[in-house]
Amino acid sequence: MAKTYRIALVSSSKLFLDGLRKIMEFEADIEVAAEISDPKALRDMVCDLAPDFIFVDNREREFDVDGLAAEDGFKSRAILFTQSGGSEPDTEKVIHVNFETTTSELINIIKNGGSRKQSAINAGMKNPEFKRITRTEFRIIQLIAAGESNREIARKLGSSEKTVKAHITSIFEKLGLDNRYQLMVYGKRNMTGGDAEV
Repeated sequence: MAKTYRIALVSSSKLFLDGLRKIMEFEADIEVAAEISDPKALRDMVCDLAPDFIFVDNREREFDVDGLAAEDGFKSRAILFTQSGGSEPDTEKVIHVNFETTTSELINIIKNGGSRKQSAINAGMKNPEFKRITRTEFRIIQLIAAGESNREIARKLGSSEKTVKAHITSIFEKLGLDNRYQLMVYGKRNMTGGDAEV
């Protein structure tokens, strides 16, 4: 059975917390153990829950992550999101990320126990059902990931909106997805780089 990674989300922004939680909900092996917005509650939460990771939105430098990570009892890994994150070297307990870090990279860091190395699972298409996707469906996934509407997709493919909807229904069934948002996240995560054009 795959390991489940417990993560605590820390930010003074409710919008940021909501968005990050929605991203994590798509990962079966990542559990959001806590969400906090009060800098004073950070230490108690880490001591009480001991999550595998704490993702800290520290753009405003409100949270003393370095001080907390230096304590002997600190067993979690901190993923520190700052304006300049990524330029500082990672340490054994603190991983730095910033606005250029993609969702896929963040998920990869968590699932690799804090390593930035690309896992074999994430290196290619994860779902075995992906092999059943047609060239047209592949292109539709790319366009949905780019935020295109059904009308725009139909125009670009030279087909009707009804045909596009039928393709999307087929894609949902093949990939085990329930809605367009999940398909958009799937597409952004799996359809980047060299596979961008079919």
